[in-house]
Amino acid sequence: MVRNNKKGSNVAIIGIGETNMSYGVVASLLQQDATVVVPVQSSHHLNMLDRYLKGYNKGKIVTILTDLPDYDKTIELVEMVIEEYGPINIIISPFNYASVNADFSHISIIQWQRAVEENLAVYFIFCRAAIDAMKKCGRGMFVAIVNMEGLGSKSDNRMTEMLVAGQMKMARSFFEEVKNTGVKFYHLFINNLNIDPEQQEPGSKIITPEMIAQYILHIHKEDDHSLTSPFLFLMGKPDPNIDQFFKNN
Repeated sequence: MVRNNKKGSNVAIIGIGETNMSYGVVASLLQQDATVVVPVQSSHHLNMLDRYLKGYNKGKIVTILTDLPDYDKTIELVEMVIEEYGPINIIISPFNYASVNADFSHISIIQWQRAVEENLAVYFIFCRAAIDAMKKCGRGMFVAIVNMEGLGSKSDNRMTEMLVAGQMKMARSFFEEVKNTGVKFYHLFINNLNIDPEQQEPGSKIITPEMIAQYILHIHKEDDHSLTSPFLFLMGKPDPNIDQFFKNN
């Protein structure tokens, strides 16, 4: 990460996703002596984060209670972090798909609305808020992390495929919007995620949260202006269903 001019420490925001993948990325960034801002949406989320990070004594974690799907609150969060810690150079947002594995004719209106809200609407709101703030500073990197596990492996998974494709179309648009502004925008796909290192077998092709964090730090340090797409891949094992999905989208 880039050194923060105001407080003398590295700053990142990890937003959305009350999952062990998110917590693992947070832990890895703390190991780099970063100041990591984690928006939490409930005391339960905060307690889970505290339990996961018990024993970590490097870096600085800042937790803020807020409702990220609310655009105004997301903007307030980003502006507050910039005011307190200086320009933000990395914002990471892991996404879990809230979908329904059924034919469209069997999906209820409530299920449809929830899936669209929690995937497409939240993706747009958080990306938009992060990019608007970074464009004002003239620098920064946004990374959306998408777990591809199981995508395309079922014939009745069409809604999830639609949601992923919708995010991909937005990613292309955001990438084109910021590519000449000093801001980087990436949409990172992962597969074969394992959040428990004790279950990892030697020589396996498992992806861990720590590997994700190190990969993000690596691309942040690169200054590659030849990229023509926002899409990055950190895949643990080959999956012909995923390969076919990308060919179709």
